[in-house]
Amino acid sequence: MKRLTGWGISRILLISGLLISFNYLGAQEQTKDELARQAVNLFDAAKYKKAATAFEKLLQVYPNELSYNYYLGVSYLLTNENPDTCILLLKQAASKNFRPEVHFYLAEAYYYNYRFDEAEISLLNFRNLASRKSQNELNANALQLAIHLARDEVYMVNNVHMLSKDKLKTYQIEGVYAKHVPGKFALMPDAFMATADHEHGYQGMMYHPRDPKNGYFYFITSYGKNGKKGKDIYRIRQITALNYTLPEYMYDINTSANEEYPYFDTRTQTLYFSSDRDGGLGGYDIYKARYDKITNTFSEPKRLEFPINTAYDDFLYVPDTSNHTSLFLSDRHQSGRNLMVYKIEQTETPDFVFPKSTEEIKSIARFDVMEEQENIKAPELPPLKQDLLASEYDEVLREALTRQLICDSLRTELLVQKNKLRKTEDQNERRVLMTSVVVLEKQIKAEQEGVDQLFTEAQGLEEDENVFIEEQVEEKLLVEDPVKLQKNVNGIKLYSYLPSEQYAELSRVDPVTVSESKRHVSPTANLLDFEILNNSPYSDTKPIPTNDKLPDGLIYRIQLGAFGKKLPMNAFGGLSPVSAEIIEERNLTKYYVGYFSSSKQANLALEEVKRYGFGDAFIAPFFQQKKISINDARELEFG
Repeated sequence: MKRLTGWGISRILLISGLLISFNYLGAQEQTKDELARQAVNLFDAAKYKKAATAFEKLLQVYPNELSYNYYLGVSYLLTNENPDTCILLLKQAASKNFRPEVHFYLAEAYYYNYRFDEAEISLLNFRNLASRKSQNELNANALQLAIHLARDEVYMVNNVHMLSKDKLKTYQIEGVYAKHVPGKFALMPDAFMATADHEHGYQGMMYHPRDPKNGYFYFITSYGKNGKKGKDIYRIRQITALNYTLPEYMYDINTSANEEYPYFDTRTQTLYFSSDRDGGLGGYDIYKARYDKITNTFSEPKRLEFPINTAYDDFLYVPDTSNHTSLFLSDRHQSGRNLMVYKIEQTETPDFVFPKSTEEIKSIARFDVMEEQENIKAPELPPLKQDLLASEYDEVLREALTRQLICDSLRTELLVQKNKLRKTEDQNERRVLMTSVVVLEKQIKAEQEGVDQLFTEAQGLEEDENVFIEEQVEEKLLVEDPVKLQKNVNGIKLYSYLPSEQYAELSRVDPVTVSESKRHVSPTANLLDFEILNNSPYSDTKPIPTNDKLPDGLIYRIQLGAFGKKLPMNAFGGLSPVSAEIIEERNLTKYYVGYFSSSKQANLALEEVKRYGFGDAFIAPFFQQKKISINDARELEFG
């Protein structure tokens, strides 16, 4: 199973840990010495199940030996064995700070058991003790992101209806799926395999329809020409029964990570596949992407949510021909090479449940048949009132957004008029323009007050105790101006941009404590990472980039503030990457941090930015290098 980590555990522990205990064994206990060496050799050879057996024997004799606790705990973690004992063993090693890495593996063990708060604490301990190199090797950023994603998703879960589940071995997969779809899953034929596939000993699984017509696309997984980039998805078009096109690389689907187990649903024109890319819950997660015949492109892949995806490996998601049921495989809570095949019911209406404990989350992840299901459901709501409030909320929010657009248009016109006023020397024209500016400023003030009142009203409707409405309050604040940033970072005073274009020094607040944690949010290879570093990465010799060209397509940035003058290079602490946008005609500089490919990633980063001290930061979407509204961004992202 591929974990979040970059495991890479070396034999260094044999030198630094186990040999310490060998000194106490003595010549008369040479068998213990040999058993310990054998156990480490098995571990280094990735034979974790056998290594666990050897370390179990050693612990019976030396129960307090930290290295044995450590090795056995990690072996259990990698084989999905004895999760509770795994945590106890790693806690024992962590209590004595055996090695910094033990805190990381303990964080993973907590995470795989849905104990997110404890996972976060252990991960923080690891960051405080480990070198930057060790953090990168073990991919601590990916675990941090996974913890945040999982915690967010398990708060409210769509209770997927499980129809059946069966344990099976890998060789049984073909027979199980043959009963579900009119075709079969089998190993890829040699003719489709690349040289790198043979070099890696890899023969991927692919779907063979019962009677493929000419023009049918086969989707395969391959290492490609050089095999350096990992496994990617390709498609091959059937020309005749004996002739096929060369494999076509799927640029819309593949990343620098691994993509495998493709299945194309011809009924819905949807490609399902699995990937271990960043932004997942861990291991392999299931994604889907819709195919557009007109443009011959795929939409941005979307990850299926918990409990279909979990911290474990989840893959080979296949809907039936009627789209009423789906099969998928998972190694969640399975030991060794065992897999579980789940058959679930597709429902149009979500059935949300609200887990109240770790055990309930585990039960949902295992798709247990819960007789006490009513105990974890949200309180039943009066349908009439719920519909009424939701409708009223939508109406109020729609009016607020419409009036906000009007307000923004007035601001644009105000800037035009002020620009003309600065340039003209004609006194009559100046009087006309000054009158126009005063009128526009009054209109904007009145309009903005009305907008704010509507948003407050919408907030109240959303928070009504008898209605659940999807969160949109955060996004309602994403407006162009006015922007306020009322913080003091590292003793540097920041200023607020006001609608009247007057600048006032804000009162001092306590300096922000710089966290030693580091968040990695963006999973997209061509977008910059978002990080919170120990110190500012910018200085007079390495200034904050100005008016950078943005990537193509839809991206999100976090706007930190707008100021009447350039700020010192270290004004934003360890936030990275920060960029500045200078608006000459308004004598204004806007500062942003991060580049994100989805609103969900941006919102996760926004939480970190606010916790870091920039409570008034907000998300600003751009499309083709131009700023757009949140509504337009939602339309582009979600259709």
